[in-house]
Order: sequence, then C-alpha cells, then structure tokens
Amino acid sequence: MSDVKTVYDKFSENGLFTALNNVATLPFNITPSTCDILYNNMYGSRLLSRFGRDNDVSTIATVLQQMFYDKWANAWNSYQSYADMILGDKETTEEKVVDDNENTGTNTDTNTVSAYNDENFVNDDKKSTEIHNEIDNKRTRDKTVRKTNINTVEKVSELLQKDFLYDTIFIDVNTVLTLNIFD
Repeated sequence: MSDVKTVYDKFSENGLFTALNNVATLPFNITPSTCDILYNNMYGSRLLSRFGRDNDVSTIATVLQQMFYDKWANAWNSYQSYADMILGDKETTEEKVVDDNENTGTNTDTNTVSAYNDENFVNDDKKSTEIHNEIDNKRTRDKTVRKTNINTVEKVSELLQKDFLYDTIFIDVNTVLTLNIFD
C-alpha cells in the first residue's frame, strides 16, 4: 500500500486548481491558488483513487476540465445573474441646470459741493461707470438609486443555501480523485 497517496501528498506542491487554470481559465471569481488551499485544507487527508494515483497533475486537470468545466461555468453564470438581481432595480436621474444671466447697467456717482454762503449745490466731481456682468453657471448631477425586491432576496438566499458553488466543485473533483467511503 506504499503507492497510496493522499490528496495533500499529490497536490501540495503542484496545485490542482492552478493546473486546471493552465488548461482553461477557471470560470469563477476566485484565484486558483486560493482554491488549492481550500481544497487541500478540506480534503487533504482523503485517499486518492487509482486514477488520482496513476496520473500526473496536468492529466488529471485536463480530464476534470473536460468533465466539469461547462457545469461549473453554468453554475457561476447562474450565481452572477442572481447577484445582479440582488442589486435590484436601478433608477437613474440626471439633472442639468443651466443658469445664464447677464447684467448690464450704468452707475453714476456725482459729488456736489456748495459755495461759501450759498444754499445751492454745484457739481464738483462726476464718476460714471459702465457695468456688464455675465454669469454662466452650469451644473450636472447624476443620482442612482437601487431598490431590492424582497422576493429576489428570498430566491437568492434559497439558492445559496441549497447549492453552494465551491462545495459543488470540490464534490465533483472528489468523485474522480478520491476513494468513496465504501471502497
């Protein structure tokens, strides 16, 4: 029984999911090295099947990719669509305010003085100023509001409780690589 190896013995140096990613990019949003760590942590002590013992990592990765890649991609796409549903309906409001204002006028400033012992005032100094102001005020405001429907949240919660993606992937891998409890 010296040829019997565990999952950890086989994949601790050359990660299975890293090899899978080299065959075809994994369809889910987790790094291959993280999947390797998770898989070795959860199933590292399991004994390998004859197929797992007799083939190298790249051959195993190619076979697993051929058997399960489409299933995993479909499951990931389902999760993505449910994640989009969780975000809910999107309401976008775009508001543009244009405030063009022009102010034109004339200011006249007159200083008057009175002569000595005279009640009448005479102009001493006169200043006239032309005023021309232009105000160009433009503002744009975008506002996005997301609303979540409670039925959608319940559906997604049910899906996640029923069918967790990484558990599915690891179980698929184990059907090929590890011995069943009854073997």
